[in-house]
Amino acid sequence: MTDVLPTFTAFPVQDAGWLLDTTCYEALAALHNQVIILSDNAALEGFYNTLDSHCKEPVHRQNFDFASQILVVLVIVTQGCDAQFIPQSLENNNLMLQFVQDGDCSYDVIATYAGIVTRPAAGELKVTVTGA
Repeated sequence: MTDVLPTFTAFPVQDAGWLLDTTCYEALAALHNQVIILSDNAALEGFYNTLDSHCKEPVHRQNFDFASQILVVLVIVTQGCDAQFIPQSLENNNLMLQFVQDGDCSYDVIATYAGIVTRPAAGELKVTVTGA
């Protein structure tokens, strides 16, 4: 008898951590509690300019093809040892993320999320964060 393995579907959000790779602490802290949806090159350029206004050195800019996808960015500054966003689902134009904070450290940490999402066919993308 052959065991049947479960079939898994890839989560429909791709990592875009590269978007924030060279971003300084001050710029990330300035984005605290913001959900940023970038849907075209003008919005991406404006985002990079905002980051630059808080950093001593310009952030590394990368191009992105917005034809069928958009970028989503979230930042939360919190106190603890570690913090992160864990993607949960993407249904009906609603991206669900879980915010997880670990430890009792007495310093600030920054949780960032940058993802690539298929451009919604109709309506706008909504982002819901649980645990924050």
